[in-house]
Amino acid sequence: MHESLELEVQEYEDEQFAPDAIIDRFRFDRIGLDGRQRGIIDSMARRIAESWRRGRPRSERINLVELVGHTDSSGRRSYNRGLGRARAANVAEVLAHRLRVWGPRILGHRARFMIRGVEIRIRTRGEDEPVASNRTPAGRARNRRVAAFLFASARA
Repeated sequence: MHESLELEVQEYEDEQFAPDAIIDRFRFDRIGLDGRQRGIIDSMARRIAESWRRGRPRSERINLVELVGHTDSSGRRSYNRGLGRARAANVAEVLAHRLRVWGPRILGHRARFMIRGVEIRIRTRGEDEPVASNRTPAGRARNRRVAAFLFASARA
């Protein structure tokens, strides 16, 4: 089900709130995405488009994506909140583009319904929810991330 989305469920105590994908290891103080991160976003876009295939129940259509930006604890809290938001916004922009690419490939002319039916929301947590220690470079790199949550409901 999540074959190429690089899940890190073990980092979250309550699996109900485990992200469907984690785009992590952003460069320090940057929002840009590397090839590996873009690959994760591409996999999410394909998964969303697949959920809209003809014959699938409406209740399985992914129609809400929530992206939560995180940072390490370097810098001021207010700056980190803005940086986390900017990371989530950048991921949202790339995801929206990839949905416009994968939608027609998977769904043909029906893609227009999916593109209008998927809402992408962004939030920031800044430095407030680390998944690793901020005392080491490796830990800080893991904390610089965007967590993606995919939701399906019958409203689509």
